[in-house]
Amino acid sequence: MKTLLRISILIAAFFVTGALGQNDPFDVGLKQFQAKDYVAAANSFGKAVQQTPQNYQAHFNLGLCYYNIKRYDDAIGSFQKAIGIKPDYVRANYWLGNSYYSLRRYDEAVSWLQKAIQADATQPQAYYLLGIIYQAQKRFPEAETVMKKALDLKPADIDYKVEMGNVLVNLKRYPEAIVLFDAAIKADPTNANAQLGMGNAYYNNSKNSESIPYYKRATELSPNWATAHTYLADAYYRTKQYSLAISSFDAAIKLDNKRADTWYGLGLSYAALKNKPMAQYAQKELVLIDAAKADILQREIDGKPGVAPMREGNTSNNSNIGRIKLQREGGTYKVPVVINDKITLDFTLDSGASDVSVPTDVVLVLMRMGTIRAEDYDGQYRTYTLADGSTVRNRVLKLRSLSVAGIKLTDVEASVTDVKGSLLLGQSFLKRLGSWSINNRTDELVLEP
Repeated sequence: MKTLLRISILIAAFFVTGALGQNDPFDVGLKQFQAKDYVAAANSFGKAVQQTPQNYQAHFNLGLCYYNIKRYDDAIGSFQKAIGIKPDYVRANYWLGNSYYSLRRYDEAVSWLQKAIQADATQPQAYYLLGIIYQAQKRFPEAETVMKKALDLKPADIDYKVEMGNVLVNLKRYPEAIVLFDAAIKADPTNANAQLGMGNAYYNNSKNSESIPYYKRATELSPNWATAHTYLADAYYRTKQYSLAISSFDAAIKLDNKRADTWYGLGLSYAALKNKPMAQYAQKELVLIDAAKADILQREIDGKPGVAPMREGNTSNNSNIGRIKLQREGGTYKVPVVINDKITLDFTLDSGASDVSVPTDVVLVLMRMGTIRAEDYDGQYRTYTLADGSTVRNRVLKLRSLSVAGIKLTDVEASVTDVKGSLLLGQSFLKRLGSWSINNRTDELVLEP
């Protein structure tokens, strides 16, 4: 159900064919690619580019082979070679952007997709993918603009309608979203993404009962889709159908037992039925994934206030969850963070810090390296309250991007601390995520944009 699967289907339409001899490696590669033997095809096109290094079509086709076997870095290299030979090669620009998207390197993906559009503004698939990326970056007005262009070029495309509907849900324009989802469902009643999208449009507009038939239909169409089962369960819970909620949460957990929201919802449902032993079971499983949310669930089990919702707002139907292994140092976690796409440093994960923090000496080194520019460090100050109640005025640093587990956020504010301060990953990054949690079972940081 991922958008990436939909994008992959488009490859055949982009593939460059030729009319060479049967024994020519280019021609052999074509036949192997069409037979979906991408590894063999990559080998053949590799021979073709060795024989004729200026054959941009061979480089391009080699890139498509690498893309299909998820060797995205190699795909990027091949597409770049094709563009180096033929700079105006629109298809190579598009697939280069697509490859960067697959690596969640969104800014680079955007750049190449925009170049593809500049070369040929009649490509609906480029606008479509650009819209998906803007949603991942929570740039919803921009997502609406490009998705509208995609739909203008291909108004009957169901996937485009669905994704535009997702954008409108995120913009809280629910009636408009419903019109699009309804059109998509009428055109293809078996489209699970459209069914889920319609459910989200009702759910996010506080019409929980109306969302249930669409969530249920999504689970029927895609029985192995954990998100659909979770959303259905959540809607059941909101309408106080706790037994049905438990059944759906159980179905979701069987498909993916590492999601905090499913264990949390399961615990809430059992607590609502006064089944404390089963609620405690869910809480014990949850504490291994998200200790903070487990504490909230425990308060509900104990009959105390402070319960947080299972989910807030809508997430696009696309799954962009990032996971990365953490390093324990005493009572803290260290996480590798990429600064401005240039250097990776280990930060201490600190949800109590209001901002990302970077010590002065590190800032100066990064400036000398060219990672940070002078204009990023412009002399603004902000007052911060420390844990002991005291205050401190720190200089503000504008980071063009921070990337963790492949998820990149742009224009992140950081506090410049004392020379001997710590690198901290604080709320100026964390609060902009759709969700984040620590899986204590695997020591993984789990992020969702």
